[in-house]
This record gives sequence, structure tokens and C-alpha cells, in this order.
Amino acid sequence: NPGSTDTTHGSGESHDPARQFTIASTADLSGNLSLDGALRYVGRIDNQAVPAYAELDARVTWRPGARWSVSVVGQNLLHDHHAEFGSPARQRGIRRGAYGSLEWQF
Repeated sequence: NPGSTDTTHGSGESHDPARQFTIASTADLSGNLSLDGALRYVGRIDNQAVPAYAELDARVTWRPGARWSVSVVGQNLLHDHHAEFGSPARQRGIRRGAYGSLEWQF
């Protein structure tokens, strides 16, 4: 627009997906075992040629005592990798991952 102070000329607009949603759940499987999961959907970003994707994260936690917990986490479990942003020449895939954690509360 005439008189605009936007030095990027609007190039940063529309870099977000039009639709996103997340469904999350937590379940206590027993007195000391729990399962958490989250399914998310992110719509495509047209001006960056980033396709829509859905992914699943999950965590299993065991609590052997009142102050201790051990968890195993999996992220992006539905696909080996997916793009989240960037032009096609600069896109890097976000990969599936897993890790464990040990927590002590004091």
C-alpha cells in the first residue's frame, strides 16, 4: 500500500497454515503406569510448497516410587520425516525421534 513502512513488501504474510488441530489424551494404565498421546494435523503452506501432514507423539511413563519416574517418548511416529516450513530448496525434514528420561523430584 502507498505509505506502508513494511520493508518486506508483505513477503512474510501467509507463511502459516490455514488449519491446525491437536487431539491429546492421557490414560493411567495402572497405579504406576501411564500413557500420553497427541495427534496433530497441520495444513499446507501454499507459498512455501509445504504439504499438509499429520503426526503422532506418545509417551509411556512408569513411576516405581512417589518421587521417581522413567519415561520413553516417541515423536513424529507416523512418518520418517516431514517438512514444516521453508521454500522447497531450503526445506529440511523434521525426523522421527525417540528418547528416554529419568526424573527425580526432591
